[in-house]
Amino acid sequence: MIMGPDGKIFFSIADRGTSTNLWSKIIDHWPGLTMEALADSGAVFRCNPDGSALEVIAIGLRNPQELAFDDAGNLFTGDNNGDGGDKARWEHIVEGADYGWRMGWQWLPKMGAWNSEMLWGLAPSNTSSYFLPPVAHIGAGPSGVAYYPGTGLPSRYDRHFFMCDFRGGPNSMVRSFALRPRGASFEAFDETEFINGFLCTDIEFGPDGGVYVSDWVKGWDKTDRGRIYRVSDPTQANSLTVIEVRKLLAEGFEKRTELELARVLGHQDMRVRLEAQWELAARAATSDAAFDRLTNSAEKGETKARLHAVWALSQLAQSARQPSATPKLRKRGEAARQKLWLRTGDPESEVRGHAAKLYWEAETSAGWFPDLITKPNPRVQLLALQGMAAAGKNLNLTPKGREFSSNAVILLRDVLRQNADADPYLRHAAVFALARIGDMKSLLAAATDASPSVRMGVCLAWRRMQRPEVAQFLADPDPSIVLEAARAIHDGPIPAALPALAKLLPDGNRNASASIRTFTLRRALNASFRLGGEANAKAVAAVAADATAPEAARTEALELLALWAQPPGRDHVVGSWRPLPARDGSVAAKALEPMLASINASTSTALKSVSAKAALALGLTRAPSVATGSGNQRVAQLATVLETGALADRQSALATLTTLNDAGATQLLGAWLDRLVSGQVPKELQLDVLEAAQNNQNVAHAAATRAALAKFESLRTAKDPLGPWRESLHGGNAEAGKQTFIERQDAACFRCHKINGEGGEVGPEMAGLGQRQTRESILESILFPNKNISPGFETVLVTLKNGNSHAGIIKSESATQLVINSPEDGPITIKKADLQARDRGLSSMPEELGNILSKRDLRNLVEFLSTLK
Repeated sequence: MIMGPDGKIFFSIADRGTSTNLWSKIIDHWPGLTMEALADSGAVFRCNPDGSALEVIAIGLRNPQELAFDDAGNLFTGDNNGDGGDKARWEHIVEGADYGWRMGWQWLPKMGAWNSEMLWGLAPSNTSSYFLPPVAHIGAGPSGVAYYPGTGLPSRYDRHFFMCDFRGGPNSMVRSFALRPRGASFEAFDETEFINGFLCTDIEFGPDGGVYVSDWVKGWDKTDRGRIYRVSDPTQANSLTVIEVRKLLAEGFEKRTELELARVLGHQDMRVRLEAQWELAARAATSDAAFDRLTNSAEKGETKARLHAVWALSQLAQSARQPSATPKLRKRGEAARQKLWLRTGDPESEVRGHAAKLYWEAETSAGWFPDLITKPNPRVQLLALQGMAAAGKNLNLTPKGREFSSNAVILLRDVLRQNADADPYLRHAAVFALARIGDMKSLLAAATDASPSVRMGVCLAWRRMQRPEVAQFLADPDPSIVLEAARAIHDGPIPAALPALAKLLPDGNRNASASIRTFTLRRALNASFRLGGEANAKAVAAVAADATAPEAARTEALELLALWAQPPGRDHVVGSWRPLPARDGSVAAKALEPMLASINASTSTALKSVSAKAALALGLTRAPSVATGSGNQRVAQLATVLETGALADRQSALATLTTLNDAGATQLLGAWLDRLVSGQVPKELQLDVLEAAQNNQNVAHAAATRAALAKFESLRTAKDPLGPWRESLHGGNAEAGKQTFIERQDAACFRCHKINGEGGEVGPEMAGLGQRQTRESILESILFPNKNISPGFETVLVTLKNGNSHAGIIKSESATQLVINSPEDGPITIKKADLQARDRGLSSMPEELGNILSKRDLRNLVEFLSTLK
């Protein structure tokens, strides 16, 4: 949490934290804010100090652990990467912004479009227009963040940020860097290592001029110790300014006179300025003297004092709008708004811009000063546009409101045209204002503007407003606008426009570059997949067979056809949970079958491989010459694959048999089940045969199948503890097992175990496990962790003669004493002479993984762990 210059509390949350129950408590659901997006991404919130008036400021972050304001009121955070090849992002947080991250990206291979479309990249490598690119890539593990308040360190650190780059090892460090204006936002420079060599997690500036840094000491999981360091400059310790700041902050500001408060409103230390501002704002509600001091500082003070006075006037104007405001406070608020209006002509751009923004935020009747928006000062433009967006939400259907909205849209069109997509922050602010105002009549007119930048702005505004009219941009002559329309409809999503997106196939965005066309086709393909009709399947197959289409799109088309009958719960493109029901896969088979010959004529080995897998999944033959599609020939092909194919193909063939409600398929499956009972099935296929038999839906053979399965179960050795799980020892997918180990929160393997130094410390290191243990012992350790506990990870329960008791992991033991690491008390040294009783405890690893993980999950996990060399 951090107190903003507006007197409100700002706080951040990561992408797994926002509850759906919060939705009803948010006072402003701005255009583009959906519960799905909020629940699937990190966000920044704002509220009053008493917790009321909760607002969402921004979404689309992954894991922003702390926020920091600079001395001009700009908000920033360091956002952690997704550990999939992307980089950590330093973000300039502006109201209403989306920064692109969705939790679903992390569930996709190589994080899907997040990586392939460079959605985490800096401008201009970032291919998106609908969200803001980061200011910089700084560090790898952003944690605590602080802005230098202005006293205590040498002047070279003026206006610098400090960020803890926590990496779980000794390469962690505190980074220092500064920002300078670049358009409406900033660019980073002067990045240096301030302190390194320890696992820093948070940083704060003390009132004594020192920098305080916390140290996690070791690893990622909870440790048995921690430290706090103080870093200071001896030459600054006795400076008059540091002594003054320490005194001011210690004594507080409640008892100071209005004159004293006004004098320090321009102080060198930002903390002093803010405290004085907040105290003056609180007094000015009832005190004429305090209000006069504020207005005098706003008009005649130095730049810093004028800026803080403007913020204080805004606090006063905002409090006057509360329902509980007294008549005197409402009158005082109106006077504060008029003073803000006057400061829109201030000679300093930051003061001018903030005055415009804050005036509009507090003004319900919507005043007018278009010159601030059209004059070429991007910082003033950004702030004034944000204010216009705030005014837009307060509009009503009065004649004055309608007049404002139509004039505002004309002005915003000019901003978009002049900006020409050069500054993404100005584009965002204009788009947010357009969406806030929501004047559809004016937007429909702007949608045909000759300027592609204006049309792009309308497209992005309609995305925010979730308007199906965005589909008209699928026919735009500008390929980048077509792509953003496709993203809006698919990723948003805007379900009503999904059929229009599907109709882009097979020729959609053909004039675009290969990458933009791929990104567009990816969404059109998935739209067709989600709609699932016969015509949709044919359109997807047509892309697969189109030799002029990008190979990535053709591959994606084949993958979707293979999944047609049993769609995964997670969306193929964005990874969000958007489940579809099971459906008839024959429409996909019929669509692909006539295309196989042209696809297999490709020179691409990778494409032909995916084609073969799709044909197999759909029950089609691999070779075009025998691909007649009849049931018997499909079964014959599957029988051949089961005898001679590679392991992955044989496993896929067994899964395919369960989708064919065909007597021949059931007979083939029955034959393999008989082979399983007689011990003639390779160990890598045993689980697949069992699952295929259990999933077989052919009612006519249900009794025979149950009898064979019962016979197989009866052959298990009762005294073999691994008996019910032995088919999980071989044939797994190591990559899927890795995903289970690292990502499955219910299993929580990675939270307790390290792999080559990465992970938790509760259990032993996994690197080299495949060389130390057999598959049987690995599986046994997963299912029965208490049978053999690794040395150094035994837990113990001790009762002392004085009646106290402790539980923990044994860290060391000698002839006279025992050292245990207690979760409650940390390291405890116990004299053995003081022991009353000592009992062996259970493993910290849960016994119920056999119930949490399926046999297939276990098989994949064993395969992965056995490969760790």
